[in-house]
Amino acid sequence: MIMLSNFIVTLLFILIPSTERGMEATRWLATAIILGCVAANLYEWLGYGSFTRIPGRMSGYLEDPNHSPIIICLLLGVLFTLNPNFWWNMIVAGIATVGIAVTLSRSGMAVFAVMVLPYVAIHFRERARGLLIIAAVSIPLAGAGLTMLSQTSRSGIISNDDVGSRLQAIYDLDFEKIKSPERAKDLQDGWEAVSEAIIFGYGTGAGSNQWQPHNQIVSVWLDLGIFGMLLFVGAIMSLVIVSIRQRFRAFFCLIPVLLFIPCSQVLVETPVYWFAISVACHLLFPRRIVFRLLAATRLNLPNPNTSLPSASH
Repeated sequence: MIMLSNFIVTLLFILIPSTERGMEATRWLATAIILGCVAANLYEWLGYGSFTRIPGRMSGYLEDPNHSPIIICLLLGVLFTLNPNFWWNMIVAGIATVGIAVTLSRSGMAVFAVMVLPYVAIHFRERARGLLIIAAVSIPLAGAGLTMLSQTSRSGIISNDDVGSRLQAIYDLDFEKIKSPERAKDLQDGWEAVSEAIIFGYGTGAGSNQWQPHNQIVSVWLDLGIFGMLLFVGAIMSLVIVSIRQRFRAFFCLIPVLLFIPCSQVLVETPVYWFAISVACHLLFPRRIVFRLLAATRLNLPNPNTSLPSASH
């Protein structure tokens, strides 16, 4: 039942941007899902519920604290791509900052920063005054928020050393501290498993259940073998190349897709991942086969059995 519901949601996310009205509705859908993720994370952080499987970190209804930042960043990429309203995007990004922060996801905060900072830099010249005012207000608030997170949790004082190290890595945006020894060991185990089944892999699910390499390429390789891995990498790189050739069109959709590859093994199992890919594909490849559910308008074409009138001289 879970697989069926996941398939249906994924299919809907792929189909929604395929029409003009669907593409217009996409920005509202992305905003609503981001706000929903943030609300669920704060609901848990405030102590009204407990969903996380990792003590000290909030996950919302997704149970895994790393999933919420992935979804938020993927949808922010969609929003940055489709929504021309800069301040709307900034408000949503500001709210998303809180939602990601309470998950204590080092990779999530790093990807979020890499997405937002270039977006702000692109629009800085035309909106410099407003951005400087926001920075003067938000930077002290961000520092106060991190201080609060480092001192309190849902149950009181945080004593988990891992939580403290995560907060320090997020506060300093230190990419060395963002690395995890446990993840390095999981990745090493994944590569060792790949070396024993390079051609055909182990079958679907091996890269996320039997092993957890925290790397999408290794995960796909474990699932489908080298040919599946090459197909996956080739598809992603083709989107990147086409985007660059079209002056980085839809590139904000691709930034989280690319940056989360070395951090997660569940991207291809996330419906929102296919949502971001679908938006990018519809923008980058406007000429495509279209299936219409409604009957096409009948055209008054000449009968092929009748002879054409002769040309007059």
